[in-house]
Amino acid sequence: MAPVAGRGLSTSHGRAGALADVARAGGYLKRAEGEVGAPVLIHVEDDLAAIQEFLAEYTDSPSTLRSYEKECVRLVVWAAEERGKSISDLTPEDIRCYEEFLKDPQPRSKWCGPKKPRVLADGSRNPEWRPFIGGLSPSSRRTALVVVAAMYAFLVDANYLAATPFAVRRSARRRGNKGSAAAHGKQERIFDDIQLSAIFEAIDEMPHSTVAQAKDRARLNLITLLMVDVAARIHEPALMAVGDCTRSRDGRWRIRIRGKGGREDLLPMSDRLLQAARDYLRCAGGPSLPSPGNSTPLVRGARKETGISSRRIHQLYTPVFARARDILRSKGEEDRANMMTEASPHWFRHTGITRFSDRARALNMPDKVVQKFGRHERYETTAQYIHKDIEDLESVVRTL
Repeated sequence: MAPVAGRGLSTSHGRAGALADVARAGGYLKRAEGEVGAPVLIHVEDDLAAIQEFLAEYTDSPSTLRSYEKECVRLVVWAAEERGKSISDLTPEDIRCYEEFLKDPQPRSKWCGPKKPRVLADGSRNPEWRPFIGGLSPSSRRTALVVVAAMYAFLVDANYLAATPFAVRRSARRRGNKGSAAAHGKQERIFDDIQLSAIFEAIDEMPHSTVAQAKDRARLNLITLLMVDVAARIHEPALMAVGDCTRSRDGRWRIRIRGKGGREDLLPMSDRLLQAARDYLRCAGGPSLPSPGNSTPLVRGARKETGISSRRIHQLYTPVFARARDILRSKGEEDRANMMTEASPHWFRHTGITRFSDRARALNMPDKVVQKFGRHERYETTAQYIHKDIEDLESVVRTL
């Protein structure tokens, strides 16, 4: 979990400055680095600014923002005061200790007190403020951990951090999967078939009686399939144009994906992905497929001429994951439901590569096919190799 490098504490005031002042007990806010070679999706100076980017996801929901900010502040203060660390340096063991701490913060005189404003009128920290009124109930502890897990997931997806201290906790709860990515030194962040089915069920349940609602539901279905069926990274739908969906002379559909370093790859489209693209474009009043050379964004953002941002994608999945969690619990899948509290949209890409790998092996495809599908340059990233023949990819995609 340790970051590569560190920088000093931000001392700006206002909303962000208040959080910085809270953590000034040693300056435990630093700048972390994510996976080498991956694009950093947030450009910030330190942990404080990174947390503010996460909180900015919820500015349209003031009550959620206040709740999430409170939990982030608590973790930052605890990490600095009790562990002498930045949030970038916390480990799974630290998180376990934090969970225990939430039951009964001690010493109480330091951590607990009546509710007071955290910031005074002049923007400085209120010396009478305490992070807690008392120990948290089991449900409040779950909420606290869900929030900080979501924060870490956001920072990993943005490539600000290389890993989350919650990853080991997740993989430990997964049913015996000795061939998992975790067993090979990689963090396991995937949905199994039951969880994925619950997510699609949650999307299907979205209201769609109006044109706008139908468009939103179709868009989310398309985004999900882009990340699962062609393993798109969370920022890549924004770079896709309608003209990137092409049909070959023999009638096979493919999609061009622009990835790291401007690299372009052509991958086959599954039937369900093609149908999802057509459904969304019809709902959005977009062009029909194929439309060679059409630069209209395949997945639109707030404006028709711009693609959807990774930040917006994160926002869209928050209620979907919550509903999927409820669906799983209603079916008695408590463990799978608990994992959903830590889910991130980036899990879809990991899920897509894992599912593709399983099917490729079942079809006795060369290992290189999986690396080609995942669009990884290094053997260590996927532990498999590239195959040059796209026909092999299509044989696998048709089984999805």
